Amino acid sequence: MKINLNFVQWLVFWLGACLPFAIMAAAPLPPDQEFLFTEPEFETLGGAEAIDNQAITALAQDVRGLIWIGTQNGLIRYDGYRFRLFARKAGDPFSLAGDYVNSLSIAKDGRLWVGTVSDGISVFDPASEAVEIILADRKEPRREGLRKLGLYVAGVL
Repeated sequence: MKINLNFVQWLVFWLGACLPFAIMAAAPLPPDQEFLFTEPEFETLGGAEAIDNQAITALAQDVRGLIWIGTQNGLIRYDGYRFRLFARKAGDPFSLAGDYVNSLSIAKDGRLWVGTVSDGISVFDPASEAVEIILADRKEPRREGLRKLGLYVAGVL
């Protein structure tokens, strides 16, 4: 009887490759090392009073990992430790165009475009915290508001 050497090599290879996985699958894990994917974990964040039971209307994450939250009372930044509120300040031309934020978009240059319901668009620079207001006409606010922010003019966003 002639033994096919290629078949024997193939069989030895697959047995050697699969046997460790079969042994690991058959051995039960100790209770402290079990992986329970069916039980989600939730953690309450400290400082969440900055959101103040408001409706979250927009959400974005920039390249640095900061979470930007649009609400009915302004823009909130969460850095993983603290919340910080940015809101419209009367008489301050360097604050947001309006408080009711309903759309957010992160530009390629890292700036945050903030769309408000009826007060226009603010372009917020997280590095300097400077705000540039675009399309804010206080005399004739738009009744329908700005529903979605998406500017693709000259590759800005």
